[in-house]
This record gives sequence, C-alpha cells and structure tokens, in this order.
Amino acid sequence: QECRALGNLGRAYRQLGNAEDAAKYHKRELYLAQELGDRFKEAAALDSLGDTYWQLQNVEQAVEFYKQSLALARQIEDRARVKSILSSMGRVYLHAGNTKESVALFHQALSLARKIGDRVGKGEALADLGYLYYTLSYKDRAIEFYNQALKIAQESRDKRREAITLASIAEIRQEMEELPEAKQLFEASLAAAEEIDDQLKQMEVLRKLGEVYNLLGDFMHGASLHKRAMALAQGIGMREIERQTLFDLGRDYEKWGDLGRAIEYYQQHLAVIEEQDGGWQLKKDVIAKFGPLYAKLKQFRTSIEASEHYLEQSRAHGDRHAEVDALQQMGLVYRVVADTGKAINYYRDALNVARDIRDVEAEALAMGSLALTYYDMGRKWQATRSMEKAMSRAEESGSPSLIATSAYRLALILCRQKKWGKAQSYADQAYELFHELKNESMLERANKLLDAIDEQKDRATGFLS
Repeated sequence: QECRALGNLGRAYRQLGNAEDAAKYHKRELYLAQELGDRFKEAAALDSLGDTYWQLQNVEQAVEFYKQSLALARQIEDRARVKSILSSMGRVYLHAGNTKESVALFHQALSLARKIGDRVGKGEALADLGYLYYTLSYKDRAIEFYNQALKIAQESRDKRREAITLASIAEIRQEMEELPEAKQLFEASLAAAEEIDDQLKQMEVLRKLGEVYNLLGDFMHGASLHKRAMALAQGIGMREIERQTLFDLGRDYEKWGDLGRAIEYYQQHLAVIEEQDGGWQLKKDVIAKFGPLYAKLKQFRTSIEASEHYLEQSRAHGDRHAEVDALQQMGLVYRVVADTGKAINYYRDALNVARDIRDVEAEALAMGSLALTYYDMGRKWQATRSMEKAMSRAEESGSPSLIATSAYRLALILCRQKKWGKAQSYADQAYELFHELKNESMLERANKLLDAIDEQKDRATGFLS
C-alpha cells in the first residue's frame, strides 16, 4: 500500500510539472520495493524514475533507469512493462537524435504488443511510430500510423488516447495548411477530453484550436477559445499555462486590431513571468511588443520609453540580436515622428551591431530602413544605393519574406524616380514572392504598385512605409 501511495504521489507531481519532487517520491518507492523484495514494484519504480528524469531532460539518467527496469521486467516476464519501456526508450532516443535506435525500439514495442495481444500497447506503439515519422517530416506516413492508433483507441473506448491521437493528427493537418480538417480534428479531440474531464488536455487543445481559428481569420472565436483555456488554467492553479494563454490572447487582439486590449494581455503575461521570477528569455518576446504597439496607437512618447527599456534590457543581458531589434524599433518611431537625424543614428547603430554578430537578415533590414529614411530626407541617390545593398543582403540571406519586402521597397524608390522598367522588375518579383508566402495584405499593395507602374504615373507616394 505504501509503495503504491508513493508511486501515485510521484506521478501526481510529474503531472503538475514538478519533476524534482516526483523524483524524491519515486526514489522512496524504489527503496521500499527493494526492502520488500517485490521485483514487480521495483521494476515499476525504476520505470517511473526513467519517466521523471526524462521530464527533467536528463537523457543519460533516464536511459539508465529504463535499462535497469527493462532488464528486471524481462527477468520476471512482465511483458506489458517491457513493451512500455521499449516505447519510452524509443521516445528518449528520438529526442536525443538517435533515429536508428528509436525506430528499432518502436518496432520491437509494436511486435511485442501484437505477440501478447495487448491492444492498448499496440495503439501506443503505432502512435509512437506516427510521431517518429512526423519528426522525420514524413507527414503522410505519420498520419497512416496515427489513424491506425486512433482506430484502436476508439474501438477500446479509450477517450484519453483518442483525444491525444486526434490532436496529433490535427497538428499535422495544420502544418499541411489543411485548416478545415485540422479544426474538425481539434474539435473532436476537445470533445473526447471533455468527456473524461481531462482538463490538462482540454487546455492544450483549446489553445491550438484557437490558433487554427486565427489562421482562418476568425480572431474573436480564437480569443474566446483562449479565454476558456485561461479560465481552466486559473481554476486549477496552472500559472504556466495561464501565462502562455495570456500571450495567446494578446496576439489575438493584436491581429484583430484592438491594440489597447492586446497591450493589457501582454502586460498581464509579463506580470506572471515576473511573479515566477522568469528570466530574460521568457520576457524579451513580450517586452519587444510594447514599443511598436504604442507607436501604432500614436502614443509616441510611451513608444519611445518602451523601446528604450527593451534596448536597455537587451544590453544588460548581452543579447545582441535583441539589441539590433530594439535599435530598429527606436529608429522606426523617430522616423514616424519625422526626427530623421535620430532615426538615421539608431539605424546605423543597428547596422553596426548586425555586422558585428554577422546577422545578414538584420543587416538587410537596417539597410532598408536607412534607405527609406534617406528618401524621407530627399536624398534619393543614397536611398537607392542603400536599398540596392539591402536587396543584395536579403538575397544572400535566402529569406523569401525579406527578399519580397526589399524588392517591394526598392520598386517604390525607383518608381518615385520614374525608373519604370527597373521598378516593374522588382515589383513583379515582390508580387510573386508575396503570392507564394500567402501574404494577402502585401500582395494587394504590390498589385496596386504594379497598376501604378503600368499607368506610368507617379502614384506610389502613398505606399511608402
């Protein structure tokens, strides 16, 4: 009884994300099982310790515990546990990048599950193979294995496994940009999780389903799903999921265009990080949001203060990539308020840091920003020269999005100088890339620019941004 209680406590702490305390209980479980001479309980405790150290990302220690448990399970002919451990080890090896060993272990697990008539184990092994092929980017093959696993889960009325597998297939469909199918699968996964009151799975699926609705353009429905996830997280005290969902909501309202509400949610997200003593890596993405958002609201003084704070924190933490981003923000807001001298200085600083850290994309962005500012100042030759350099660096980076943006901006500058032939060449390039990237807003702008070029009239002035 005491062994079972210790094991249950360990699993409970693992589920709550507290693997350190879980390890303590599982070690006590192992010690007691060894004292009692109960080899079945000893194998179970070793298996649980493998799971716990895997959660702690200690691959070497996890594998060691799994191997000890596997050897013992084979000695006592506990074939169900052997199958389970083979699957667990396969997942660990896959994470560690040892694909060959992972494939072998998953197939051993599947073969053993079939041999002993373990339908549940067979389903789990098939799902593991689905995940394996997904990580190897064989998405169609992954779906085949997941569908086999789903059929077993549904036949055995295992709602937990059904919810997990449906969500896994939905994620692949989402990556394949099959959004209606992804939506239906996530909704089915949510229904299964609700049927067994699995609140952790519900929160996970609600967040992902909200993201799909956002991709479909229904931002408010996405926000309503994220609010449901947040309410569940608050109800069971899952502050980490609450934090993540607050960021989701900020992004929802930002996409919807309600920037004030977006800022409120981002501020709440940041407050939770600070409450949990979260580090710079957690903070920087949200700190980077405030400057541009306040600028869009035309609250320029607040925008400058927010971007200055971002810059100070970037430098304090020695994060030079974030420093470049913060300098770009400062340059943009000063350009918007027509303080072109300060804008130029910040963009030059951004360019210098980008060169120091050999970030070609950041170099291209800084050069492009300088070009636009030079044009604002009437320095057309410098604007053209700088934008051509930006285009060259963008092509060197290989980023389709950056190449498209640079081509569009260069077309604008050339268009205003009535160099219609060269402008059309770059505008065509931008249009094609925006089409491939499915960037509808920029595609529309590129199309309008091409219309202006076709009419050979200088109507491009209102497009500069």
